[in-house]
Amino acid sequence: MKNKSLVIFGSIFVVSMILLVLLVFTYYIGVSNTANRNEKQIERLYNNSQSELSNYTMTIVEMTKVSDKYKDGLKEIVTKTMEGRYGENGTEAIVSYLKEQNVTLDSQVYLNIQNSIVAGRKDFKNSQNMIMDACAKYKTTLDNVVSGAFLRIASYPKMKTLESKCSPVTDEKTNKTFDTKKQESVI
Repeated sequence: MKNKSLVIFGSIFVVSMILLVLLVFTYYIGVSNTANRNEKQIERLYNNSQSELSNYTMTIVEMTKVSDKYKDGLKEIVTKTMEGRYGENGTEAIVSYLKEQNVTLDSQVYLNIQNSIVAGRKDFKNSQNMIMDACAKYKTTLDNVVSGAFLRIASYPKMKTLESKCSPVTDEKTNKTFDTKKQESVI
């Protein structure tokens, strides 16, 4: 009877150990898969943010070129008008003509550029916030006691550029303010 109890206890112990090992292994796989998804998400958000900034920049550049073409077209019309009105040296009279006629460039062109700048900055800010949130989530997982230990065993973080990708894009003036801890007037 004693041997039978020992065998049952031994069997329960072995089955319990096997279940424990399976549980730990399953947790390890789950944490590793989560870390992999987090790194892929950070990479994707980083690339999206680059694309957002590029699209924003190109939109402003293209709008500015449109306004330059508009300005050039206006100059051409004014020049031809001046030459017709004042002869070969009519371009010298452009300033006088503009004063007489109060010719101005369409303010809508500049309003469109200004609105695009505001919208582009907002979209870029949102993309940067998404990266910062994903990075904070991943770093929390890496710093947790149990999940962090398993991830270090699994050689995470595997992304060599994690710190670079998790740093916000800022301007020199902002960097200087944070370095010196002194803010200057914006204007």
